[in-house]
Amino acid sequence: MTAAPERDTLRATPRRLVHVVFHLDVGGVEVGVLNLVQGLAEMGYEQAVCCLERPGVLSTRIPETVALWVCGSNRAQRYLPLLRAAAHLRRFQPDI
Repeated sequence: MTAAPERDTLRATPRRLVHVVFHLDVGGVEVGVLNLVQGLAEMGYEQAVCCLERPGVLSTRIPETVALWVCGSNRAQRYLPLLRAAAHLRRFQPDI
C-alpha cells in the first residue's frame, strides 16, 4: 500500500480542469462556478469553462487565463453543441 501524497505535493502539480454549464447568466450555480474558477485561477490551475448554450452575462468576469468555450445551441441540431464540447475536451485533455 502506498502512502497518500503530501498536501504540498498536490498543490505543486498543476491540474487541468473543465467546468461545464449551460450558460453563465446570473444564478446560484453559475455564480458558484465563477467563484470556483476565479479561486482556482489564483492557485495556478489550468482551466476552461464550457458553455453549452451561450456565454451569459457572467462570462465577462472569467479570468483571461481561463479558456471560455461557447458551443452554441441550435434547436434543429440538438446534438451539435455536445459534439463541439467533445471536440474541445479532446483537444484540452482535462484531468478533471
